Amino acid sequence: MKYKRILLKLSGESLQGGQKYGLSPETLQSYAEQIKAAAATGVQIGIVIGGGNIFRGLTGAKKGFDRVKGDQMGMLATIINSLALQSALEDNGVRCKVLTSIRMEPIGEYYSKARAIEYLEAGYVVIIGGGKAAYYLAKQLLHMGISVKIIEIDKARCEELSILLPKAVIINGDGTNEDLLKEEGIEYTESFVALTGIDEENILLTLYARQVSNAKVITKINRITFKDVISNLDLGSVIYPRYITSETIIAYVRAKKNSMGSDIETLYHMFDHRAEAIEFRVREKSAVTNISLAELPLKKNLLLSCINRNGKIIIPSGQDCIRVGDTVMIVTTHTGFNDILDILETSR
Repeated sequence: MKYKRILLKLSGESLQGGQKYGLSPETLQSYAEQIKAAAATGVQIGIVIGGGNIFRGLTGAKKGFDRVKGDQMGMLATIINSLALQSALEDNGVRCKVLTSIRMEPIGEYYSKARAIEYLEAGYVVIIGGGKAAYYLAKQLLHMGISVKIIEIDKARCEELSILLPKAVIINGDGTNEDLLKEEGIEYTESFVALTGIDEENILLTLYARQVSNAKVITKINRITFKDVISNLDLGSVIYPRYITSETIIAYVRAKKNSMGSDIETLYHMFDHRAEAIEFRVREKSAVTNISLAELPLKKNLLLSCINRNGKIIIPSGQDCIRVGDTVMIVTTHTGFNDILDILETSR
C-alpha cells in the first residue's frame, strides 16, 4: 500500500448528481461504495466536503447577504453534506465520524487533530466539515497539512512563533511592505489573511492581495462601526472578533433561557435572528411520532434537517418518521417554538 492515510476533497456540487440543487441519493451511494472499497485496502481516509450544492457564501453575498453570514451559511451546508455522506457510508457498513469546526454536539464532534487521528487509527472514515489570532489560525492550518507563512514585524515575537510553530515559515519583516509581499509570493498564494491590530492596514493589505492574486482573502476588523462602508469593499470574508464573541455569548444565554421548561436541547439564532436552528428531544409519544413525515402537516418555512437516533444521524425523507428517544433538528423562520408539536400547522 503506497499511502497510509489520504485526504479526499469532495465538491458540494458533485453531490447533486444530475440535479440542479440538493443531494442525489444515487451519487451518495456511488461515493459510499467507492470509499468503502478504498477503506477495505487498509488506507485511513479523511474527507472534506464543500457545500456549493446548497449554499455558497460568495454567491449569497452577491445577492445581498452579509458576506460573513453567507460564509457561515456555507459552513452549515458543508455539515449537512457531511451528515448525508455519513449516513450513506454507515448504510454500507462503513464506520464513520463527522467532526465539525464549530461546536454542534450531538450532530458532530468538535474537531481536534488528536481526535481525528484517534478515529482514523481505529478504522473510522473521518469527515471534517483559524498577535494570538495568527498563532491559533496557523496551528489549525498546520494540523491540516496546509503550508503556512507568517510575516511579523516584532523580532521577539518571530522567535517565539518559530518555537511554537516549527513547521511554519516565520518572516521577520513589515507585512505592509509591497516588495516583501511580492518576494514572499503573494501573487501565487492560495489564501491571504490580514490579522494586524490596525484595521486600516488590514483593509489595504486585503485590497492589495485582491489586486495581485486570486487568493481567498480574510480580513480582521476590530471596530464594529462603519459596517455599511466596509461591506461595500471587496474584502472577502470579514471577521469582527468583538461581534463574534458577543454573538456567541448571547446565543448561549438565550438557548439556556429558551430551553427552560421545554423539550429544547439546543437553540441557535442565525442570520441576524432571521432564522433559528432548534434541537428537540422527543420524550414521549405524540402527534408527531410514528407517522411518516410526508403525512405530517408541517408548517411552511420549516426544514426538518436531521434526526439523531441512538447516535446515528438520519437525513430524513418523506418516508422516515420521528420516534420516542430521537433528537430532531429543525431550521425555521418561525419564532417561539418550545415543544416539538410546534412544528405542526395545527396541533393534534
